[in-house]
Amino acid sequence: QTCALPILNLFSIMEASQRIDIYDYMKCIAIIIVVIGHLYNISYDAETLGSSTRSLVCVFINVSEMPLFFFLCGLFARPQSKIKDIGLKLLDKARQLLLPFISCSILATLLIRHSDITHMIQDQHKFGYWFLESLFEFYILFYVFSYLVRKVTRPIFRVSAYAILVIMAYLIAKVAMYIDLTYANYINAYALKEFFIFFIFGQLFMTYQETIIKFIASYHSVLFAFSIVLIPCVLVINKTGEVNLLISNWLMGISVVYVIYSLVVAYKETFPEVIQKTMLYIGRHTLDIYVLHFFFLPRNQSWISSLLGIENGISHNILFELFGGVALALIIISGCLILSSIIRLSKLLSVVFLGDKINIYANKDNLRFG
Repeated sequence: QTCALPILNLFSIMEASQRIDIYDYMKCIAIIIVVIGHLYNISYDAETLGSSTRSLVCVFINVSEMPLFFFLCGLFARPQSKIKDIGLKLLDKARQLLLPFISCSILATLLIRHSDITHMIQDQHKFGYWFLESLFEFYILFYVFSYLVRKVTRPIFRVSAYAILVIMAYLIAKVAMYIDLTYANYINAYALKEFFIFFIFGQLFMTYQETIIKFIASYHSVLFAFSIVLIPCVLVINKTGEVNLLISNWLMGISVVYVIYSLVVAYKETFPEVIQKTMLYIGRHTLDIYVLHFFFLPRNQSWISSLLGIENGISHNILFELFGGVALALIIISGCLILSSIIRLSKLLSVVFLGDKINIYANKDNLRFG
């Protein structure tokens, strides 16, 4: 089947359970992209990683990995109408996100980076664990703001209110980065500036899902064609390293989300059953994989580069690079899933390192980011 035609009906006939499965498929793709992205961080040195010698695959991974992830996290964020409920939600998110952030980042800092905790805290990327802290900050902003605008019910005004929130977050990040870069790193100002919009986009998508899906079904061919044209254009612009427009990156991120969503909707039923089950399983354990995969990343730059077909910062075969990255990512993900199963033999360790609830088998949803 082709992507453009069958998808028109698929968008409208999916049941709620099918849509949740689609998001799990997308989470699987997202975590694979994230792991590949971190492999690139090792295979390219810091200077080459930002240069025009990077392959288009590398540029695509770097530009698309986090927008997709934050969109998927925003999907399951729910506004709270009571201050008490906001407090309870934030406590739950602190358990789910901050406990693994603190425990795993400290462990990785000492055992892998051989550095000190102060350096990790001041580092913009928190040695890779910045995502967990940023996501918790996003939840704080979202819950507080959604409470303030809880009486705004008309879609046009509510969407406008969230647009104002995104602009405010951007300005706060810019001011923080201007005043003191170290302070900006404490609050993850870069992530707030670049990625908060995708979290809000995901939340609005879920809130107005029926309306958006009807719109997509009506104009899918145009939207899909626009996205397919936009993505390589932005990739080429970013590859040169001369221009890096935030608005183009935002459009690129939304286009990537849309293309992946469309392809999953159109083709998920054509996957062999074993692949479907594997993707769903990975998608439902993305938090486990994220917090643990740093311990499985190889540290030998030349070895990783050779596996990806990269020599002196230059890729000689994009297909070899792509398939090598996916294969290596799947091996790392397998190791993470095995280790998470071992950790869950101890309820205490599962709470500290994986953010599980005390009764970890009571609710399967606590393995999800939302």
